Amino acid sequence: MMRAGIFLMSLALLIIVPISVYAESVSYSPLRDNQTPLGPFPTIFEISQDMKKIAEQGISKIRIFETGESLETILQEAEKNKISVAVGIDLTGNESNDKKKIQDTVIRSEKYNIDFFIIGNNSIYNGHTPLKELVEYIQYTKSLTDIPVTSENGVDFWQNDSLYDVVDFVMVDLFADNTSSTELQIQSIMDRYNTILQDKPIVVESGWSTVNSTKEMQQSFRSELTNTGIDVYFFEWADESWKPNPIEKGYGIYEADRKEKTVEEKVLKITVFAKTTIKILDGDKIKSVSTNGPAVIIYHTDNPVLVNVVSVERIPFETSVIPLAYADCIEGVECYDISSDDEFGLIVVAILSALLIVSVLFAVRKIRAKKINESESKHEIADVKRYFEPIRSDY
Repeated sequence: MMRAGIFLMSLALLIIVPISVYAESVSYSPLRDNQTPLGPFPTIFEISQDMKKIAEQGISKIRIFETGESLETILQEAEKNKISVAVGIDLTGNESNDKKKIQDTVIRSEKYNIDFFIIGNNSIYNGHTPLKELVEYIQYTKSLTDIPVTSENGVDFWQNDSLYDVVDFVMVDLFADNTSSTELQIQSIMDRYNTILQDKPIVVESGWSTVNSTKEMQQSFRSELTNTGIDVYFFEWADESWKPNPIEKGYGIYEADRKEKTVEEKVLKITVFAKTTIKILDGDKIKSVSTNGPAVIIYHTDNPVLVNVVSVERIPFETSVIPLAYADCIEGVECYDISSDDEFGLIVVAILSALLIVSVLFAVRKIRAKKINESESKHEIADVKRYFEPIRSDY
């Protein structure tokens, strides 16, 4: 009886507790299609919809960037849905404005379920804030609250003792480099992760844009990185279509309009800057394309990210993975559009071969018909001659 009770309790827990297909922690922006940081802004209803959907997916933590007037709405709706929030505060370089913003944000946030504050998002890298000032801003924030405080920066900046010593824990950017397989991406991230001093907890923000990968590869990346056991926020829950950089737009699990991402065919685009021969190594397939000068090569394959490209003459070139819809050749630029298995070429050869065979058969039939006609004509003439021969003899 007791075992049956435990089984029913376990079953109830499995039913009640939502399980996330993607991650437990994600970065979140409330901006949708046709919305920007300068306006128009998301409505309360839109943010409420987002928080409900995020909670339904089993995501329990979100990290937000500078959200302006939407901050309190996000915090309220997150709390309603039992989601805790890491609040980012961007820095402008204006000390009086930045200190006022930090103070206002801390006061507005503290009554909600806040995990930690992030002061400056790559502020040193972007040149917004010198290291000494960033350290002072972190110290100022810590004087206002007991909630943990950190800053988010790349690996190199965490080698600095003054920054490392002042934060409660490390938050580091470790993104996929968009050029290799999932396994190599994870290995690269872990190699960089292990260069950071492990005396304090480390939180990672990471992601892989579907502009330079596929939906399936992005999902696999999230799953594999989660399995490493590191504490990670995945960038990000939904695309941000307002961003000017195409790759930056595509990190979301969902589209900017909150629709599920579709499986979109991608191709490899190779941009060559001078006359050269390009070798394309795709598993056991090897292709060679010789260009007469600057050119674009569009290469169709199931796994464009895994393809290796070599310039025989060592001429500089660039590779990128792009949606098939954007793979049209540009007028005025030398362009090659090739397939990994030459399906198109085989089809063309098959069609041409079939046409040739049909043409030959038609020609043979025509010749045979002509010979038959000629033979029949000779027989008819002979018959006529035989008919008139006796008549001529009578005269």
